[in-house]
Amino acid sequence: MSITDLADILNGYFSWNKSRIECFATMLISLIKVRTVNLTEIACGFSSPAKQDSRYTRIKRF
Repeated sequence: MSITDLADILNGYFSWNKSRIECFATMLISLIKVRTVNLTEIACGFSSPAKQDSRYTRIKRF
């Protein structure tokens, strides 16, 4: 399942904006990949060209 597929499904349940839905979908997929709730490791699981510190900050702000 891709991030966009999961984001489309989640969009039916939450009335959030697109960037928040995509961030949440990416976090869910990362949780499944890394099998831990450590935010640093979840940030490593993000498939994004952004730096790891930027991804970590985005997760913390969510």
